[in-house]
Amino acid sequence: MKYLFGISTVVVLISCQLPTPLRQDDYYNTQGLAITNFSIAGLGATGIVNSSAGTITVEVPWSDLSRLVPTITHSGASVAPASGVMQNFYSPVSYTVTSSNTSKHSYLVSMNQTASVHVISYGIDSLTYGNGKFIGLKKSSVDGYSSQGYISSDGVNWSTTSLPSTSTYWESITFGNGRFVAIANFWYNTGTGSVVSADGLTWSASDLPKGNIWQSVAFGNGVFLALDGNTHSAISHDGVSWSVYNSAPTGLSRSVYGNGVFLALDTAGDCATSTDGIVWTYHGPTGSQGSIAFGNGTFVVASGGLHSLNTLTSKDGITWTRYTAAVTPFSVQVSALCFANGLFLVLQNTNQTYVVLQSLDGVYWQEVPVPLNFVSGESGDWFSLGCAAYGNGVFVTCGSVVGTLAGQASYSNHISLTSP
Repeated sequence: MKYLFGISTVVVLISCQLPTPLRQDDYYNTQGLAITNFSIAGLGATGIVNSSAGTITVEVPWSDLSRLVPTITHSGASVAPASGVMQNFYSPVSYTVTSSNTSKHSYLVSMNQTASVHVISYGIDSLTYGNGKFIGLKKSSVDGYSSQGYISSDGVNWSTTSLPSTSTYWESITFGNGRFVAIANFWYNTGTGSVVSADGLTWSASDLPKGNIWQSVAFGNGVFLALDGNTHSAISHDGVSWSVYNSAPTGLSRSVYGNGVFLALDTAGDCATSTDGIVWTYHGPTGSQGSIAFGNGTFVVASGGLHSLNTLTSKDGITWTRYTAAVTPFSVQVSALCFANGLFLVLQNTNQTYVVLQSLDGVYWQEVPVPLNFVSGESGDWFSLGCAAYGNGVFVTCGSVVGTLAGQASYSNHISLTSP
């Protein structure tokens, strides 16, 4: 008997899929070495984490970087410095994550300030911010007088706004009690001493006497204060009804409010203080004719010098301390000083070069390497600057075109500051 055998061949195909390699950031996460989130709650800023490179970059608005408190989440056993601990981020700060098996991985955290500086050249002489708007006033025009104002919500796009008087030099503007108040330092025929507006578009005249040559207006403690550079001061609670007094020391022409007093300076740098704008106490020379501002509980007067930035600081407007920071390679001309978002900001332009400096206390200054956006309302590109305001995360400075360069004027990022 014969047996026939058939051989059947069965082929089994097995598909093998290799596991997807872990991304580097996932690798550090699984190893307990990752920072998974780094944020600054007070600024609404969250960092971009690159675990493989060991870097974290956080974009923040213009702010004081010396005392930021980060919130940190991580996959390790610990992180140092710890979450919630205040740090000075003017220089990068190193954070180290330690895993449960004591392995370590470090991250260098850097802050990138997303500040914007807009330079406006409509010939604006006085500028303020309030109710979501920048308002600038032009002191003079072709006929020697001007009723022209400029308004912007972002510091880039500007439109005109007409003030009631057509024969007035508009010298100064401020914001307080929900309204803008502007005063005039010259009147002629139909001129008026001041105007008031809630929105910067619709203006009405006040009863501030137009016979005085008013030099400045400031707001503090619910009161508007106007000074005429002679011996007169005027106060108002609403910017409409004013009371004039002939009791100020001679020559006071600019003022600022802080720590319960108005501080006023004359053109020579002599100062006086008043709690109500009516009764004044003269304190003598400060030794500086610079710009003034108040913030962080301190009055600051800043002026430029030969390769130097000169500042005076005072808590009460009476006792002053002088500081000098050496600046190279050129001398300093302080064009504008203001207090914004916890910082004193100085913009200076010298030799057609523009530099922004910031300080927490008016003593120690640091250059801010931010580009300037030149929004030209006039022809030319060399700007003489003279006023500034801050609002909605934007620093705006204004002035006039006084010349033309071969190329666009730009900011400097290479000065050297030596602290006092």
